Amino acid sequence: MKHKASFKITLWWVVALLLLGVSMLFFGPKASRESLMENRMMAGFPKFSLGSVFSGEFMSGFESWLSDNFFGREELVTFSEDAMGVFSRRTTEDLLTMDIGESMEGEFESREDEDDGGDSGDKAQVAAPAQPRAAGGTTMVVGTFSGQVSVGSAVNTRSESYEPLREYNFWMLKTDGTKQLVYHYKPASIEKCMEGLNAIRATLPEDGTVHFVIVPVAQSANWWLRNPKTFSGWESNAEEYMEVLADDGVYIYNGPELLAPGLSKGEYLYYRTDHHWTPRGAYVVASAMLRRQGLPVTRYRDYSYKTNKGFLGSLYTENPTAAMRAMADEVEIPNSLAPVHSYVIRQLTKSKEIEYMANYSNYIAYLQGTQTPWRRIVTGFTTGRNCLVMCDSFGNCFAPFLTPYYDEVHMVDLRKGNFTSEAAGASVGDYMREYGIDDVYVILSTASGLNYNYTQEYLLRYLGN
Repeated sequence: MKHKASFKITLWWVVALLLLGVSMLFFGPKASRESLMENRMMAGFPKFSLGSVFSGEFMSGFESWLSDNFFGREELVTFSEDAMGVFSRRTTEDLLTMDIGESMEGEFESREDEDDGGDSGDKAQVAAPAQPRAAGGTTMVVGTFSGQVSVGSAVNTRSESYEPLREYNFWMLKTDGTKQLVYHYKPASIEKCMEGLNAIRATLPEDGTVHFVIVPVAQSANWWLRNPKTFSGWESNAEEYMEVLADDGVYIYNGPELLAPGLSKGEYLYYRTDHHWTPRGAYVVASAMLRRQGLPVTRYRDYSYKTNKGFLGSLYTENPTAAMRAMADEVEIPNSLAPVHSYVIRQLTKSKEIEYMANYSNYIAYLQGTQTPWRRIVTGFTTGRNCLVMCDSFGNCFAPFLTPYYDEVHMVDLRKGNFTSEAAGASVGDYMREYGIDDVYVILSTASGLNYNYTQEYLLRYLGN
């Protein structure tokens, strides 16, 4: 009798698991998707073929899909992280200042002009559009969050006499006059990125422009802001070589210099519990790019916002402590200035309308997160121009501030899994021609920057020209 009862229990357990598995196969998400909680792409259902089955590729992909998509996964991950946070030895300070991508290492003595490419370091306010500086000088962009952002123009004149440095760097500036290394870039990496940007410019109309910026992640800002006795700011010089290599119509912006004035004043340009920037940070960069084109910039306060409180982002999920919860962020969701229609495009022309923004208390609130493979926003304005934002997730906060200046704002994220040939059905170049793109904005964080596949491979691979 006892064995019979055990057999029944086992049988019903197997049946329940079988039903659960079948339900998941039918109703579970099949497409790869971005997880804000884990800051990565979740595995999609693998493509079935006899070759993939016999090679073992299908089962490996199936296991990854099953692991990423089982019922109640996010709740289990949250519980696990909360439990681990109780026993974590990492302090809030350790977490907030942990850099993504590379560790901060190495000390460099401050050097004079001849060692850093000849830039004098002047930071004068210049009314836009400004006259180009001499070739080889670093772009100097300064301004305030209030909307009165002034910008020195990027240099777009090649200099045959320019001698590249052995390497370029992003540093934290220290109060004792030294520099602490965050990222270093080889000249070959910069040249590869510029090959991609110049190729993009070649696909545009004669008056088309390309605008490029690399933005530090929040952890780099925290090194500065949370340690004011040690750090006094940051500095990047990769942009000076990029400017020398830029074709006409390709403009390079120094992200750290753009954001430094506001950060030094304590403006809310980065989230406290997440690695992303805030809309206020994105607005500073967007304003500089628009002013560079001689456009009148809509003030930040002229947009209306819905503010949701209690955002606990990627830094919190790494260390869910009470101290981090006390630093919960506010999410300011900008409303459009005219009626907006938002679409996801597949196979070049297949269109599905979706909501413009999401009413969430996390970063997915901005444009509902990354939409793949292609996003189209019809703005309600009539300007005669369309633009494309090529980006990682930092672009989701940036793109809304372009809507008053274009008939359509398009978006594509070229990170692995976001722009696939199966879903897209065409190259980025094909999409650009189909939708009449005039200007391109390439908005990347340092986590996707000059040392990564986005600039080193994907810009050229997916352009398809």
